[in-house]
Amino acid sequence: MKSSTPLRDLTAAARAGLSGNWGQATGLLLLFLLLLVGSTIGCMSWLFAGPLAVGLSSFFLSVHNGMPRLSQLFGGFNYFGKSFLSTFLMGVFIMLWCLLFVVPGIIKTYSYALTFFIIAEDSSVGAVEAITRSRQLMDGNKWRLFCLYLRFTGWGILCLFTFGLGFLWLGPYMMAATTAFYDDLSTNS
Repeated sequence: MKSSTPLRDLTAAARAGLSGNWGQATGLLLLFLLLLVGSTIGCMSWLFAGPLAVGLSSFFLSVHNGMPRLSQLFGGFNYFGKSFLSTFLMGVFIMLWCLLFVVPGIIKTYSYALTFFIIAEDSSVGAVEAITRSRQLMDGNKWRLFCLYLRFTGWGILCLFTFGLGFLWLGPYMMAATTAFYDDLSTNS
């Protein structure tokens, strides 16, 4: 089902959810990135990326609902099997679509964009079912998500002038906007 909520309302909801939580959200996203970079050094990022992404999604869902806890970043490890399998399957599917051309791979990346939110919100769902639900939710909404991300392009350029420090605030804002996008789609479908 295609959402009709204006993108400006989604970004406003993101700012409202982050109000009073900017420090936590920035700190958690920074910790997420440090853990991924640290595990890359040890060649373990492919193992931890899924559980950390589910934890990050869980945290931002709770920011959106007004009850964030930093410990949620590690909550994805409770669903290690399905989060790891989701990451692996999405990687394989995207790679196979990219073999055709790059554009189908990018389109499929948008199709699978909500997978970790689905796992974070419904622990009973399996990896393949989460990917399928994400595809169904994104049917007719991929362009809207692209346009939502496009709204942050100017901010991204400005962040470059801060030697990258601005990304500490832009990252949580984009993640909160993506969460509002997911919440809008999941409640309207």
